[in-house]
Amino acid sequence: PFYKCDSLKSVNFQNSPYYSCENSIIFGLAGDGSRLSIVECLGGRTGYVEPTELEGVSKLEEAAFKGSNVRQVDLSKTTVNTIPKEAFANTLKLGRIVFPSSLQAIEDYAFEGSAVEFFNASNASNTLSLISQYAFSGLVREDGEERTDYSEVTWVCEQDSIAERIGNLQ
Repeated sequence: PFYKCDSLKSVNFQNSPYYSCENSIIFGLAGDGSRLSIVECLGGRTGYVEPTELEGVSKLEEAAFKGSNVRQVDLSKTTVNTIPKEAFANTLKLGRIVFPSSLQAIEDYAFEGSAVEFFNASNASNTLSLISQYAFSGLVREDGEERTDYSEVTWVCEQDSIAERIGNLQ
């Protein structure tokens, strides 16, 4: 609901048992108040999203980071198993992402319009088994122009893994 609100840094849910906003990230909460999902990263958030900020999260909602201004997202301390549709779409400042060891699938258009240049899938090499053919369609440079040279995109992953095959196709 806050897509393109580039200056928004916080939302007050007035002690809702369902949502919280911490460090410009809206979390869906479990019944015990623990973080269950990342609903949305607000546009006013910049810099790095450290692994400890996301610890315990098990789900990314569709378009969770869409249009955000973060530079790096480290999901290594989450138990996320799917990068859903448009999760990192239109992220022109995102340069690096670290996938969790639990990752199994990356859905259509997850990175469409993203300027990400560094994918670390080394933790997920044994679990990642499904990557949509459109997951990385429309990768762009930081200036928003369509990327035509994928030699600038780096994949860190195990040899002979699905991540390596995708990286080689780019």
